[in-house]
Amino acid sequence: MKKFLIFLILLCLVTSLYAFDFVTEIEEISMHPDFWAGIFPSYIAYKLKLQIFEFIPGNETELSVLLSTGIQPRVITQNPINGAPVWEDKWNDDSYTALNSLKLADYDTMASSWALTFGQGFGERKNESRKDPLFVWASFDGQWEQSLNPILQGLDRKGYPFDNLVFDYTVTDDEISDYETLVGTPDLQGDRQLLSMSLNLGFNIEMLELNTASIQGVDAKLKFTYAPEKLGNSFTGKSDFIKLWLWAETGFTIFQLKDENALNKMSFVVVDDFEFRFLTGSQIPKWAEKTYGTVWNVENINSPVFLRNSTKLYYYGRQFLNGLAVPSFMLFFDLGYNGGNLNNTTTSLTIPLNFFTGSYGVQINLKMFNFLYIYYEIGHVLWDNLGGSSHFESSETIKFLIKLNY
Repeated sequence: MKKFLIFLILLCLVTSLYAFDFVTEIEEISMHPDFWAGIFPSYIAYKLKLQIFEFIPGNETELSVLLSTGIQPRVITQNPINGAPVWEDKWNDDSYTALNSLKLADYDTMASSWALTFGQGFGERKNESRKDPLFVWASFDGQWEQSLNPILQGLDRKGYPFDNLVFDYTVTDDEISDYETLVGTPDLQGDRQLLSMSLNLGFNIEMLELNTASIQGVDAKLKFTYAPEKLGNSFTGKSDFIKLWLWAETGFTIFQLKDENALNKMSFVVVDDFEFRFLTGSQIPKWAEKTYGTVWNVENINSPVFLRNSTKLYYYGRQFLNGLAVPSFMLFFDLGYNGGNLNNTTTSLTIPLNFFTGSYGVQINLKMFNFLYIYYEIGHVLWDNLGGSSHFESSETIKFLIKLNY
């Protein structure tokens, strides 16, 4: 009788799902520099939302599943054995010094992730196309990864870092047997396979009006992630961390002139985005370091405290191709800060961080179909996190970017 009741309940739940509508949304698209010259996506995330009843009439009640898969490029920035960063003299371990080849070594990661989310919107919408001004949510997330040597050996991304003996956890030689646990790269130890799961809470503020050549308002996102070792201990790669992340963007259209068809003739727009990340834990995988943006041409590091601010001034020209394309010229200034003691280091190694990074430059951009960007950049790195001197950099070729207004 009990089995019959359980079967009946499950049958009711499954059949009731057909009474709801499902909506699919693309959440993220990213490119890989080695794949098709970075033109086509190599990683995509999409959300399947179940349209259920509204707890608050007029506001969205969301039950969704976010799925993502693809290949992501990454770089080794810390000594696998002791966690020393690339700029430290202590990069080379005393007993095993064949590590210089791993400094800023490129590798690829096959990744798949999911997020089961329940959220509720609040506030009055400005129009039907906008999301709720405030959206509060909770989720259960998972991240599976398998890291590999660069799949396509190109001019800029080549080599076989995982052929280095330090990553061979099957070797029993006394000289390297202690390196089965890689403090600096916990997600790259053993067979370099990782399954990390986490509990998350957050909210989104959606009050930014985005148009082809104008912007007005503010957006903000806050996310707290708790990923204990008990939820990240399924494979040899390990995960154990806490992360608090905040991002806010505000935009203002200084001036805009349109023609008789309501197409942009010229406009000046200023945008500022701010980001804060607090990240701590005993085993922090590379994916947990991810931020919304970086200081231009400066690699992020695994610091407990990360702050970034980017100010951009846009000049948009005349729209053409019936409004499907618009050129722009953008000046930018980025400033970042890293603080605290570097994460993923041995107890005997303390690397205090207290420095700024910064860069400025220009970007020439052609925006097409409101999601495809074809651009060229040139800029000056004032301070980087590798202890290098200031220098000018530019794009070697014209770049492509797909960006959706989620």
